[in-house]
Amino acid sequence: MKRIDLKKILRMDFMIQHRCTGSPDEFARTLELSRATFFEYLAYMRYELGVDIQYNRYKSTYHYPNGGLYTALGFKE
Repeated sequence: MKRIDLKKILRMDFMIQHRCTGSPDEFARTLELSRATFFEYLAYMRYELGVDIQYNRYKSTYHYPNGGLYTALGFKE
């Protein structure tokens, strides 16, 4: 990925915290990203930032099972 938009990362974090993401296609559309770029952002959060993000197919939303972005970056909640 060439360039990361911090605003999009923070919006993704907010939506994941509140479990209101919807399906991957809906989430990408909400963020105004293509599906491929959305998965690049998700991979960046998972592998570069070390955030544990899971998808719940039953509820159709992403969630943090163990803390979130701030916990992964070393901030206290």
